[in-house]
Amino acid sequence: MTVTGWSGDDDYFDFRESDAPDMSLVDDVLAGRRVGCVLRGYADAESTSSILKEFKSSPALTHRDDVAESEYVGAYHYLKEPDRYLGECEAVDEAVKRVIDRPGSPWRKFHRDLAAVLAERRMELRPAMHGDRRSCAGIVRSWSGQGAYSLVPHEDSSQCTEPRQEGFEISAVGDRICAANLCLANGEDGRLGIWNVIPDMASRIRMGTRESGGPYSDSSLEGFEFRWISVRPGDLYVLHSAHIHAVEANSSYRATVAALFGPIDERTTVFWT
Repeated sequence: MTVTGWSGDDDYFDFRESDAPDMSLVDDVLAGRRVGCVLRGYADAESTSSILKEFKSSPALTHRDDVAESEYVGAYHYLKEPDRYLGECEAVDEAVKRVIDRPGSPWRKFHRDLAAVLAERRMELRPAMHGDRRSCAGIVRSWSGQGAYSLVPHEDSSQCTEPRQEGFEISAVGDRICAANLCLANGEDGRLGIWNVIPDMASRIRMGTRESGGPYSDSSLEGFEFRWISVRPGDLYVLHSAHIHAVEANSSYRATVAALFGPIDERTTVFWT
């Protein structure tokens, strides 16, 4: 079976790179004008090393052994009811802050910079809410899957619209979902791979990915434009993660700080993990 869906033109399917902290490129991705961007060296070596040290020594470090094998500090909403996810956010909030929300934190800076550029469009940036409960500001993780990919080909929008997310603000984001990652450690491999296709609902139903978002086989993606994006420590990369994407198998240690973002209306962009 082959995926069917939407593909962007050459101007859109352009992963723009900058050596400057140009948040207008991030805004282009959030606004749907470009598939992704990389801000090279957004965080300095001292900052990334500090976060990585806190991550590895955190008493909240947890191992995940399902379809996305990894170790992490934080909470993830994937295939969880909102109450469970948000309860986990509350439980690990202090542990997450100790890792990523320290003075001079590049992740805190990213949130400030993004809030400033969104304010130019009169948009607010805030945590995704379910009632009076709020999501985490980030998750720190290291993918450790075996095989051709350390994180298999998938897309992120289906997990936001599956029935368990009803009433959680992320269900309003749909295909406008974006993922932001700050690279803390990586070797020569561990690249981001992205295909120029957002699967349509017919594909998701046919392939059984309507709620999970994946995985997709390489054979199902034949014929679609594909790019590898190299990622180095200190780089901030943002992608329109409704596109099918993956992480290359890595022979050395790879870790990132990450969160998902998306608009829920014309005035509000929310984030979650």
